[in-house]
Amino acid sequence: MPIRDAVRLRAAFPKSGLTYQSPFRVLHHQRRDKQVCDALLAAGYEITGPVITQLLINIFRIATPIVLSRASGESLWDVLGRVQRQIDWARGLSHTIFFELFTCLIEARYRWEKQPTEPYMNFELYNPAVLELIGFLDDVGDHAWDRRSSWILADAIIFNEMARGLDDDGNEDDNMDDEVDDIAMQDLNLDLYEDDDEDELVAGAIPPLARMQISHEEQSPQTVDDLCRSLLRNS
Repeated sequence: MPIRDAVRLRAAFPKSGLTYQSPFRVLHHQRRDKQVCDALLAAGYEITGPVITQLLINIFRIATPIVLSRASGESLWDVLGRVQRQIDWARGLSHTIFFELFTCLIEARYRWEKQPTEPYMNFELYNPAVLELIGFLDDVGDHAWDRRSSWILADAIIFNEMARGLDDDGNEDDNMDDEVDDIAMQDLNLDLYEDDDEDELVAGAIPPLARMQISHEEQSPQTVDDLCRSLLRNS
C-alpha cells in the first residue's frame, strides 16, 4: 500500500478527545496500519471518517458486555480475542494487531487526559466513536485520570513486556522503516485527507505498547496465544 493510501487510516480516525502517538499512523508501526487497511478493504469497507467512526463504535459496543463478563483472572489478551471474533473485518487481522489497535485507542485517550486540548470537556463536539470509547472505560471501571488505576493499560504493558522483541512478520527493520515513512509523510498535505486540525502530540506520555516480532515461520499464532496466556497467569 503506498504511503498516500496508508496515511488515510490515521486521517480517518477521530481526533477530538484523543492524542495519537504520531500524526501519520495509529499503531506503533506503519506496516501495522497497512495491515488494518488491508483487512478493512478486503472486507469491503471504505477508509473514510464516517465508516471508521461506525466501525469503532461497533468495537466498543461489542467489547463492553464481553469485558464486563470476563472470568476472574482472565486477561485483556483473552477477552479481546472473543471481541475480535465477533467483528467481520477484524477476523482478517492477527490477534496481536487487533490487540494493539484496541490498546492504542485507549492509550490515545490516556495521553489526551494527561494534557487535554480542544474541545476539552465539550462532549457535544466529540466524535461519536470517542464518546463510545469513554462510555466503555466508564462501564468497565477503567480510569483514564490515573494511569496506575487502569487495569486495561496495565494488561497491555504486561503483554508488551513479555512480547518485546517479537514481531508478526519477522521484520527487523521496523524503526528504520517508520522513520522513512514518517519523513515521507511530512511532505504530504494532510488537508487532502482530513478537515480539522491535528491535536499536538504529547511525547512520552505512555510507553508504546506491543512492540512485537513474531515470525510465522517459527511460531504459529496458537503457540503465541498459549505463551501469552501462560505468562499473564503467572505475572
